[in-house]
Amino acid sequence: MYRNLFAYIEKCTLPTGIKRDLIVLRGTIPITYRKNVYNIPISIWVLDNHPESAPICWVNPTKDMTIKVSEHVDQQGRVYLPYLSNWDHNSDLLGVIQVMIIIFGDMPPLYSKPKTTETPGNSQ
Repeated sequence: MYRNLFAYIEKCTLPTGIKRDLIVLRGTIPITYRKNVYNIPISIWVLDNHPESAPICWVNPTKDMTIKVSEHVDQQGRVYLPYLSNWDHNSDLLGVIQVMIIIFGDMPPLYSKPKTTETPGNSQ
């Protein structure tokens, strides 16, 4: 359904500090903000005990982007949503993605860094 998300096996460091090989969905999801569509880079870590446990979700800014900290995204890019904190047997990865699209459409988690123009140095 989301053609820009791909599955990988990656070594991830969990919040507990333990490193694990996890299935990671990585790519972009489309959001609509002020009538414009933006592709937000994300990753979703699927834990070993999925689907009993909620995945860990992140926004992954490119070098031209900065994280906008909010109630839903911390300074490291970790995503916090009621859907994740209330995860149960009816929850699934598609639901997480759909909720991120809705929430991020209201409050984008990333913004473009201001473009800086380099001025040539004075040579004497």
